[in-house]
Amino acid sequence: MKLSEFLTAHMQEILAEWDDYAERMTPAADDMTARELRDHAAQMLQAIAVQLDSPQPVPDVAEAGEADGAAKAGGEIPESPAAKHGALRQEHRFTLLQLSSEFRTLRATILKLWLPHVRNLPESLASVVRFNEAVDQALAESIVTYSERAQAEHDLFIAILGHDLRGPLATMTMAGGLLREPGLSVKRAGVLGGSVATAASQMTSMVNDLLGLARSRLSCGMPIAREPVDALRVCEAAIADAAAMYPDCEFVLPDRPSLPGRFDAVRLQQLVTNLLVNAAQHGARHCPVQLVTAGDATTVTLRVTNTGTPIPVESLECIFDPMRRLGEVSGHVVEAGARTSLGLGLFIAREIALGHGGRIAVTSNESEGTSFVVTLPREADQDAPATHQEHGSRTTTS
Repeated sequence: MKLSEFLTAHMQEILAEWDDYAERMTPAADDMTARELRDHAAQMLQAIAVQLDSPQPVPDVAEAGEADGAAKAGGEIPESPAAKHGALRQEHRFTLLQLSSEFRTLRATILKLWLPHVRNLPESLASVVRFNEAVDQALAESIVTYSERAQAEHDLFIAILGHDLRGPLATMTMAGGLLREPGLSVKRAGVLGGSVATAASQMTSMVNDLLGLARSRLSCGMPIAREPVDALRVCEAAIADAAAMYPDCEFVLPDRPSLPGRFDAVRLQQLVTNLLVNAAQHGARHCPVQLVTAGDATTVTLRVTNTGTPIPVESLECIFDPMRRLGEVSGHVVEAGARTSLGLGLFIAREIALGHGGRIAVTSNESEGTSFVVTLPREADQDAPATHQEHGSRTTTS
């Protein structure tokens, strides 16, 4: 049987092998649907079958990469199924090695299934050579779009970081100039000092989040150093941090009993501060941000709630992704200052929760507002719950 005919006749068998392999591409595949895992595999097989029967030579791999040119102006994905596959695998956080291994496995699977149907192997060698060229071309197209989208994402990350730092730096520069003016009143100096402190707090938060991101990626998780801590006192300190960054926002922490346990106090304070800052950024103006604490014999629960426009389902599904900013999906309305923020805070919050063996969930609707709920074990020896997401709803858990 001709290889092109085999691809068409046995496509479902090949796709089943593809699906089985793609499911093992953790952690990226953990939260993907069957349709997302299969992606453009069928279209790629159809394109390869057409190339096998085409009298035209398969383009050189380097020429294919240049021709497909990846995500050009406007970020449009080229029409090639392989190019689309590379772009979407990057979006779902596959590594480049995982992307390449998909094509290696596809090549081996097809040849393994086809060879028993070959009657005259020498006459089929030309088809094998052409098949390898077609797979190499598809791989090249995928790598090009994957790499260019990753580079564009990196460039955007750096640009937004510069934008975020420019605001507090400008505040500090202006305050420094005014503080040098002769005859400055004590009251005015106090106001300027408060502005400097707020700007410094904002910059410190950004640097801490960047360091947390780096540590998480280098060590495959957030390092946690537990010690006896009252989580309620940590929450009070986090309220003070958030209020320093957003003095016009009211943060409310109702009276509750103490919450003793073994936590990393520094990391836990960073987690709560990030959630409070996120609520201040995205919540309705002049509406308070609520931090409610609770606990039982084994766990501590922290809930941060704000009112305002509900988060779209599409945003909930990727809200803990550090490279996707809230407000860019479905035109979600956010404050001007938040529209260009890195969005690292929620990622860091999730990593700290997971590092404690806990979890973080988000719900968002018109009637109850947006709530982030953190559940942490009081002691370190409890098993961490599995990470999961509920797609298609307004609840996401990690």
